[in-house]
Amino acid sequence: MIPGHSSYPFPLSDPLVFAACYLAEFIVITGFSVITIGMDNCFAVLIFHACGQLKILGNKIKRYQGKVRHPGRNDAPGDCNCLKCIVDFHVKTCEFCFIGFNISKVDITDFLKFLYSIASLLFSGWPRFFFLQIVIKQKIFHGLKFQFFQSSNKGVKNVNV
Repeated sequence: MIPGHSSYPFPLSDPLVFAACYLAEFIVITGFSVITIGMDNCFAVLIFHACGQLKILGNKIKRYQGKVRHPGRNDAPGDCNCLKCIVDFHVKTCEFCFIGFNISKVDITDFLKFLYSIASLLFSGWPRFFFLQIVIKQKIFHGLKFQFFQSSNKGVKNVNV
């Protein structure tokens, strides 16, 4: 959306009014863009961190030597491969994922936006798959529209959606 192509309840014939409206729209659009980019980057960092933690856990499991507990100490070094340390590391990784992604409180619209962002990221470099990006966007927003009307009209009968 280009700033200045909106309808206003006042005339934009004065250049100063047009410039002020153009600047205000530009600031709002830039703010929302920065927020969206920040959210996408945050999701990407969380995913890469969780994948790295799972790779470390996989390496620990590969080096497992059959010990149930590390010998004689309560404070094990970070490279301990006993069963207790492997399970503790796994639990810590799972807690990070649940806290980082806040899975218990994720709204369906946030999840769909996240899926759309991932699909958009995947298809952004391939122009021949651009039509898939449009189809995915239309399907997601159609689903959101249907979900919104379905949840807002629960008590109403004979509603044409």
